[in-house]
Amino acid sequence: MKTEVRAAISRVFETMSFCELSDCDSGPIESPSLGAVIAFRGVLAGEFRLAISQCTAARLGADFLAAEGQEGTVDQTRSVVAEFANVVCGAVLSTLAPDADIHFSIPQLLDEIDRSQLTYHFSSTGEAPDIAVGLSLSPVD
Repeated sequence: MKTEVRAAISRVFETMSFCELSDCDSGPIESPSLGAVIAFRGVLAGEFRLAISQCTAARLGADFLAAEGQEGTVDQTRSVVAEFANVVCGAVLSTLAPDADIHFSIPQLLDEIDRSQLTYHFSSTGEAPDIAVGLSLSPVD
């Protein structure tokens, strides 16, 4: 399962921001960071978490918004983090349960995220981890 989840995460970042991610061992991502949490329920239930360093979020946000050579505003960067969380969450869950009926919450943006709940670590620069994702699944009634 981990290989498929990592591949889904990497595909989204490559498609949305032309950013190739490299896998990293677990480790702290750069601080300060931004995060988003999405709850989901249906055939699968649980929470999805995305944490990204503010520097990386600003760079990827500018790429995503096609703001060449400029960083977006703080609000634009936070919106892009929420959008990345939405798309990555959907891609991961579609990988785990294709064609399943799953309902998502609106991403809750956080200035920091509990790093102990992050399982998948990536680098967008080939150096230290600057993006991390966590997925917790709960039993479905």
